[in-house]
Amino acid sequence: PKYQMQIVIKKDEEVFWNLFRIEYKKALERKWGSDYKAIETHPSFMNLIKDGDSEKYNYNKNPILKDACFFQASNKQKPEVIDVKGNPINRSDEIYGGCIVRVAFTLYGVNISDPGSTTIRRRLICASLDHVVKIRDGEPLGRKKDSAKDVFKDFIKVSEEDDKIRFDDDDFHF
Repeated sequence: PKYQMQIVIKKDEEVFWNLFRIEYKKALERKWGSDYKAIETHPSFMNLIKDGDSEKYNYNKNPILKDACFFQASNKQKPEVIDVKGNPINRSDEIYGGCIVRVAFTLYGVNISDPGSTTIRRRLICASLDHVVKIRDGEPLGRKKDSAKDVFKDFIKVSEEDDKIRFDDDDFHF
């Protein structure tokens, strides 16, 4: 599995953006050395940061993006997730779109080539999701996920004899 999180930061969070710019520049320099300025302005370079006010992301559909920028952090390994008291959070439903968290992430540069080719097609800075601390609950974004029982209620038949779920053979069509 891949663990990922969309991180939304308001544009007026000056302390964050000042620190972010420093770490971003360090990631560019680590990967591309003194050539990083030419790489960053090259058409093959993809910017990690997305502007929530741009027409592409239409903050009218997602008001949390108004006056904010966002980026995605991900990791193949599960990040350590804790609450504000340092207790581990193991339930996946405790962290959701809209809850307030603090995130530790690492920026790093990547060259992307087509399979079997040495020609670099894209260059980008990525964010590795390292650790998460949940600060508090927030307003959930998007719609709430329905339970499987609710989704399949028309197909589920419960036997009064043993309360086991039964399916008719004709319920399975591929």
